[in-house]
Amino acid sequence: MCASQQPQVRARLCVDPPARPHLRGMQRGWKAGLGKMAGEVWKRERGDVPASVAIVFVGPERMRELNRSFRGKDAVTDVLTFDLADSADRVEGEIYVCPEYAAGQLRTYSTGLNQEIVRLVLHGVLHLAGHDHHTLADGKRMANHTRRYLRELAW
Repeated sequence: MCASQQPQVRARLCVDPPARPHLRGMQRGWKAGLGKMAGEVWKRERGDVPASVAIVFVGPERMRELNRSFRGKDAVTDVLTFDLADSADRVEGEIYVCPEYAAGQLRTYSTGLNQEIVRLVLHGVLHLAGHDHHTLADGKRMANHTRRYLRELAW
């Protein structure tokens, strides 16, 4: 495939009203930055496969509902990723992030909200690219990818 014909990642960002107050402190241009980061990571991980990704910011109630419905866990979580593709030739996915929950983790990761949101979206993109953390070794590999991308992409 020629460079001019490289598959692209189309990233859409959606913010549910309950999540808005928790995103007010984000840096200027954060939405465009997240889309560019998702595209760059996708290109490095699965550059041969076109992708369409919705990044959806939700409040804790919706996140809990999604976690209960799809994972059987009645709890809020920071990020959930859903691969909706019906073929291996294209990836369609949704990444749900709960900024309120993420804000509660800032001390755990010794970071600010901007970097935590980026880390969670990056985590979702890596899941769509085929990474998981079902085993300790997989978890370490995924954490290493995350740290490397955060460092290389200057987040």
